[in-house]
Amino acid sequence: MRSSKLIAPGLVTFDDTSTPVPSLSESFRWRSPLEMEFTLRPGLTFHDGTAPTAEDVKATYDSARGPLLQSPKRNRYEPIQEVEVVDDRTVRFHLRRPYAPLLAEMSLSIIPSERTGLEGVERQAAHPVGAGAKRV
Repeated sequence: MRSSKLIAPGLVTFDDTSTPVPSLSESFRWRSPLEMEFTLRPGLTFHDGTAPTAEDVKATYDSARGPLLQSPKRNRYEPIQEVEVVDDRTVRFHLRRPYAPLLAEMSLSIIPSERTGLEGVERQAAHPVGAGAKRV
């Protein structure tokens, strides 16, 4: 496992057979060929003591998908049309077209929403905050 995942895991991880399994998510399901929904595990906390929410997931993916950050992963998320916050623990990904590898891209490290985008990148780089087992 990469050290970044020990600090800030994603919605899914992969078991020894490369099967996606929940990580920060409690569950995930395809609602249709164009919608995938994740429910966050209850009782999680970021290292700063706040609880990860669907808004943090949305902000993390929106930041990685946006042009300002120039994320090297941006093209991987092009099939995502919208990330919808359903409630505090539920986030729904709406796709432009069916995209079977979507689940493989759901391991992006989830960070607090205030640490996403250009403003938060420096803070996150200097003092990483995530919901993983390790702290820096």
